Amino acid sequence: MRSIRHVGSRDLGRPGRLSVRVRFAQQTIANIKGALKQLHNQPESPKTEAKIEQLEAELITWNATLVQAQNDLTACRIANP
Repeated sequence: MRSIRHVGSRDLGRPGRLSVRVRFAQQTIANIKGALKQLHNQPESPKTEAKIEQLEAELITWNATLVQAQNDLTACRIANP
């Protein structure tokens, strides 16, 4: 799984960096959803089921990352009109 660096308080004044985090999380979520769609079309097997479970867990993590990135970006935009 790819990772995204946690944003420290020094980044909260930089909307450009925060918008990159949002776009990165959105693209990663889209990629995971695409992979899940492909796996759901494959025959059932223990390996396929394990991969689906792994991707679903990653999707939950990335959705939380996206929400946090969006909140950080909103806070930055409010603080720096």
